[in-house]
Amino acid sequence: MKRDRKKAFRIVFGVIIALVWSGLLFCAMEVYERVRWRRIQISNEFVLEEQSKHARFTQAFSDSLWEDPWSTYKKNQEVTFDFNGKRFQIKTNNLGLRDHFVVIPKPNGLFRILCVRGSTTVAGWTNETTYPNLLEKRLKDTFPDVSLEVINCGVSGLNSNSELEKIGDYLALNPDLILEYNAVNDICWLYFPYLERNTKGWRRLLRKSRFLNARMNWNLLPGEYAIRTYLENTTIKNLLALHDAAAVMQVPVAFSSFSRPDLKLLNREEREFLECDLQQTWRGKYVTLESYCRMVDIYNRSLRDSCERKGITYIPVAENHHGGLNYFIDICHGTDEGIEKKVEIIFDYLKTYLPCQFKAFEMYKSDANRN
Repeated sequence: MKRDRKKAFRIVFGVIIALVWSGLLFCAMEVYERVRWRRIQISNEFVLEEQSKHARFTQAFSDSLWEDPWSTYKKNQEVTFDFNGKRFQIKTNNLGLRDHFVVIPKPNGLFRILCVRGSTTVAGWTNETTYPNLLEKRLKDTFPDVSLEVINCGVSGLNSNSELEKIGDYLALNPDLILEYNAVNDICWLYFPYLERNTKGWRRLLRKSRFLNARMNWNLLPGEYAIRTYLENTTIKNLLALHDAAAVMQVPVAFSSFSRPDLKLLNREEREFLECDLQQTWRGKYVTLESYCRMVDIYNRSLRDSCERKGITYIPVAENHHGGLNYFIDICHGTDEGIEKKVEIIFDYLKTYLPCQFKAFEMYKSDANRN
């Protein structure tokens, strides 16, 4: 009997010791993770550089530009500054868009393409280096006999809700094609807060640990099916509604998949920088870079599948846009090289897609002239 009690005591004592050591080990790892995170914030050269330029360069945060923050720019405004010897310039036109003067009503015979969505459309050192302007140049060089223009209708911060609200403004420009490219604003500014509000139970408790959140983040999130369901009921639903509204006016819409950094092409310091950018700038407090990339991939698959079902034009940008910090200055905005690559991908698709559109446009124009 005494032997049994001693044996039971040793087992209980061993379990207690194991739990104590496990607790101490967990505390040590938690402290290590918090110290590591602090080190990244104060010593990572990419983080320090980004803190000095991000607000001005990628998002064009400037009170002098905004008519209605995250919705509308003022008309005929200009912001210019120098950064590391390079000139950054934003000019808005007669419509409050970062582009050249837009003639209203649209001149006869002009094929007009609109590029809509957020700061990934607005971004560029100058108006001429934004993706819509670079795309316009490539298209004009390829189709010199066609009168065409590409208008940058991007506004920093736009998500699918605000984009759908602006469909009347887009159609008022009498476009012949609308190009849509974005995902990050819906994921970071809409879905991340939704996650914070709706995460319950053990997931909510465990994610408070920086160590556990970093090491098992995907397991603390709802999973692919729940994420896809959310996106299909919100973002994809809005995009399909935008397409249907444009279809009423016989305006085709092409949706592009959204590119993100390729994790395999990042070194440790670069990945730490993007983790910091995600959490500090994009509200990803409880989402790691890897999980964010998975969410973008889920969005792209959902968008592709929806376009296939509905017979909507889908441009595979993400599938052909693989890069690290040579292509990205943060989790979504492009470097000069990254923007050029995106333009190349979209252009390669449009150069075979547009001739049919031009023919339909010419037939419509001829019918209109006869009438």
